[in-house]
Amino acid sequence: MNDTYAVDAGWSRNRSVLPPAALARQEAAERQELAAAAQEAARVEQLRERNLMLAMDQAVMRGEAVSISETFRTGGANIGRTRAEFLAYVSAEQDREEAIARRRAQKEVERILAAQYGDTTAPTADEEAADRAAIEKRRGEVEQIRAFQTRRGEIWRAIKANDRLKQMGLGA
Repeated sequence: MNDTYAVDAGWSRNRSVLPPAALARQEAAERQELAAAAQEAARVEQLRERNLMLAMDQAVMRGEAVSISETFRTGGANIGRTRAEFLAYVSAEQDREEAIARRRAQKEVERILAAQYGDTTAPTADEEAADRAAIEKRRGEVEQIRAFQTRRGEIWRAIKANDRLKQMGLGA
């Protein structure tokens, strides 16, 4: 603590002339400020330790060998990447993402062109055989559906004829 105090008007006075109650209030305020600063320093130290522990966990998950004592002694300088390594890593990551984006864009262009113009290449023998087999399969399905519909029509006509005979009093 120094021997002067500041008043609201901006003038400083010697502490020896300060009333005891005001001096006590000022000393209490200074003690509170020191306690708050000590708490903040302790909180910062806890966060630093927590961050070092998390960095060590991440390094272990990446498969790196980590020494706890070395990490705390160096403040974490022994784990992670150097600035140059980090820049190289980020650059490689961006290149990879750009390559993926280019591939997606190229596939999208190919999909749009195929949808707009269709496949413009001549079909191979295998493709023609597969197309013929699919057409024959579909024809068989259509014939089955038509046969079912024809049979269903015959059944309905028989039911209606039987109902008419009953209405006329001729049916059993």
